[in-house]
Amino acid sequence: MMMNMKKNIILFAFLFVGVLTGYCQQSAYLFVYFTGNRMSEEAVRMAVSLDGYNYKALNGNQPVLDSRVISSTGGVRDPHILRCEDGKTFYMVVTDMVSGNGWSSNRAMILLKSPLFLPENKKSCIDGDIIYKDGLYHLFYKTEGNGNGIKKATTSSLTSGQWTESDDYKQQTKDPVEGSGIFPLVGSDKYILMYDVYTKGKYQFTESSDLEHFKVIDHAISMDFHPRHGTVIPITPKELKRLFKAYGKPEGF
Repeated sequence: MMMNMKKNIILFAFLFVGVLTGYCQQSAYLFVYFTGNRMSEEAVRMAVSLDGYNYKALNGNQPVLDSRVISSTGGVRDPHILRCEDGKTFYMVVTDMVSGNGWSSNRAMILLKSPLFLPENKKSCIDGDIIYKDGLYHLFYKTEGNGNGIKKATTSSLTSGQWTESDDYKQQTKDPVEGSGIFPLVGSDKYILMYDVYTKGKYQFTESSDLEHFKVIDHAISMDFHPRHGTVIPITPKELKRLFKAYGKPEGF
């Protein structure tokens, strides 16, 4: 995939080689997030879980990266982390932005030679996350300016340009949402779709076994922090230990 970048278009790819390694036998979860609109809150934070339901913040819920060092604006938001095919490299994309400077100060746009996905109605969409299941890639994304909810599209090839779009919205709330994230529950047939209910200052977690029908499971979720727009990925016990070594083991974990 070709990316044309200008000086004011920034893609942060953090390679956690040697810090987080391994691919198989995943039994824990890493949650990356930011916490709010104040400049001190526009920074990457991390939390961990053993079951995908109960999370504890790392590093005392303080940033694990200095936004002033990794950004041009001094603040970062919306961290999205994913594991590379080699199983040991991790990429993170963040929005280079300080909300206090206005929403137009967003400098994390990426220009693609050709889009991998464009809805049939040609309307804009944001905050995509993809998971592979039963021979299909399932893309969850937010419609922008056209219903403002989370929809899903599937394809057998990410570069084919051939997508099947679902008509229904997947969020289980009437409140505005953004930042959908989908991840599997290790050792089960279940998946969790979470999203930022940003006007309420909270997350909602939903669960599904078919990636079509979701039920709210907020009653089963606990966090000792208040996240905004982030992502969760499964990690191995060794990776969890390395995170503890770097940022300390949370109390009560």
